[in-house]
Amino acid sequence: DYVFKITELFKNLAKKRNIQLHFNSHLKQKSFLIDADKLEKIIVNLIANAFKYTPEMGRIGVEISKINTNENEALKDYENYVAIKIIDTGKGMSKEVLEHIFERYYFEESVDKNQKNSGIGLSYVKDLVETCQGVIQVKSEVDLGSTFTVFIPIIEKTESTVNTTLPQLDYTYAQQEIEAVISKINKPEKITTFNSKLPKILVVEDNLD
Repeated sequence: DYVFKITELFKNLAKKRNIQLHFNSHLKQKSFLIDADKLEKIIVNLIANAFKYTPEMGRIGVEISKINTNENEALKDYENYVAIKIIDTGKGMSKEVLEHIFERYYFEESVDKNQKNSGIGLSYVKDLVETCQGVIQVKSEVDLGSTFTVFIPIIEKTESTVNTTLPQLDYTYAQQEIEAVISKINKPEKITTFNSKLPKILVVEDNLD
């Protein structure tokens, strides 16, 4: 399973962070048309994001299933969708943050003061999902965690595409993102120290204005 292989790439990071990483698939249909390159970027970004905000001893789950358009009012254009959930027990987000979470360059400092980012990650994911004619939704509660769900339409193979050879991905993008997460986690905090042995300078302001 393609999503399972991507999830497995985070296994060593999960072990390093003492985080339980689970994968669960309810998808019986194994073959359908999808943009594998975009799907990789979507899943990798969301799992990497979960690791950034999930503390040690936390849990991250990846679930995949098939749903009908009648099961979600946001799904209208296709009959069936693949639903991919990334669930974490991280810091969570307030309702105010959720209203802006997919806006470019937006981030809430209170989510994690030590985790600054460019604010384009989730906006980029949303763009990729919409390029695949899909939908992304998020539910979150402060101190309880977040659940991102991506819905990608299932496009059945036709006679003209049944023998199509899919490109073999080397997961380079996934590896780069994992290394970026590790780098952020391992980045030492800047500590300002005071050396009492250095000479002290007293500055006196004598200008009353």
